[in-house]
Amino acid sequence: KYKITYKNLRRAVVKFIAINPDTLSALTARWANNREGFMQELLKYPVTYSEVVRLPADTTYTTTTTAWYNKGLPAGHYVMLASANVNFLADTNAAMYTSFWCTDYMLYTSKTDDNKFTFYVTSAKNNKPVKNARLLLQYYNYNDKENASTLEILADVKTNAQGMVVVEVGESKSIKAQVFVKGKMVLATSDYLSNYSYNGNTGNDIYVYTDRDIYRPGQTIYFKGIVAQHTQE
Repeated sequence: KYKITYKNLRRAVVKFIAINPDTLSALTARWANNREGFMQELLKYPVTYSEVVRLPADTTYTTTTTAWYNKGLPAGHYVMLASANVNFLADTNAAMYTSFWCTDYMLYTSKTDDNKFTFYVTSAKNNKPVKNARLLLQYYNYNDKENASTLEILADVKTNAQGMVVVEVGESKSIKAQVFVKGKMVLATSDYLSNYSYNGNTGNDIYVYTDRDIYRPGQTIYFKGIVAQHTQE
């Protein structure tokens, strides 16, 4: 299921393109000042799936949000392109893109002690922990002289039988986390890990997920939750 926010449109042309996240980052940097060139460069890659989404009429003349469903995509990292124009011309100001993972795995982070964080890898299908998942953590190291940041390895570790691994982070930093299962990257995300705490590093982290973003009256809401407890011990 996908959600789209629009104004004064009756249709959206949507394309899904499978692309490596590192390749996407390189393209984003290369075409930073040329939005239309960036969109056209993405369209050179094979399209996994495309469709024309009919949008409900905008009767309020303000932004409207709706959701639609399509067939499931194979696991992987994707860019979704959407436009009112079949040619995806960005100069019309009606073309956009977003990237996302289609994955059966989830990654949670919880601060467990001074300078230490616990990472949890679980299955999105049944919430069970994933043993021996490889977690590659990198952080952005800023160089004042060169006025640039480089990625340095913070940790390259594997989860235990509970799907957990504790990593000493040190001072607060922005990280890039990649999860590998059976040698294949299944998820990548970025986060900021802060060592600041005002509650003595104790308490619970609660994650709640619903099966969709938008519901109609009378529909059943299905949800699941995960509680991570951390103490000073």
